[in-house]
Amino acid sequence: MPASLSRRDLDQLAAAGIDAAEADRQLALLAAPPAPIRLARPCTVGDGILRLTTPRQAELARLGAAARDAGRLGKFVPASGAATRMFGAPTAARERGLTA
Repeated sequence: MPASLSRRDLDQLAAAGIDAAEADRQLALLAAPPAPIRLARPCTVGDGILRLTTPRQAELARLGAAARDAGRLGKFVPASGAATRMFGAPTAARERGLTA
């Protein structure tokens, strides 16, 4: 058992499918994280970013509605300032009742 984890911690991790060895590995990464990567270039449409066609947007909207109706819906919460800014305009539009 990892020294920093209690039996209760390990039981909770096990319930989530995480064993003690994996918990140790993750704790080691937190204690001594790998060096940051050096980015080659920003992502652009066609180079890391896919622009969805109108038919594909409609298909994904239909699939999303089906997942919602089946109770398989999650909530995306941006975890960084950049993500918050990136999703700021769509979120504001949705709050004003606008749709795509």
